[in-house]
Amino acid sequence: MSTGNQRLAHLRDSLYVATKRAERDKLTAAMGEPNFWDNSKSQQVIQKIKPLNGLINPYDDLDTALQDLCALAELSEEEAA
Repeated sequence: MSTGNQRLAHLRDSLYVATKRAERDKLTAAMGEPNFWDNSKSQQVIQKIKPLNGLINPYDDLDTALQDLCALAELSEEEAA
């Protein structure tokens, strides 16, 4: 595992990304329920999802960028050989 991957894994664990992703998925599923928008708690659910997305989405972007960078580094090493 590269240093970048190790750091990202440490960040993921420190921020409890898996737990937060599961919570977001549960809340998102609740939004798909019939009559969800008729429920007075719908605004509370939306307010809970916003900060979860604020943490998860940038983490996912960072993960994607790191994987792309690793792939480019591998290609570069192969071309140099």
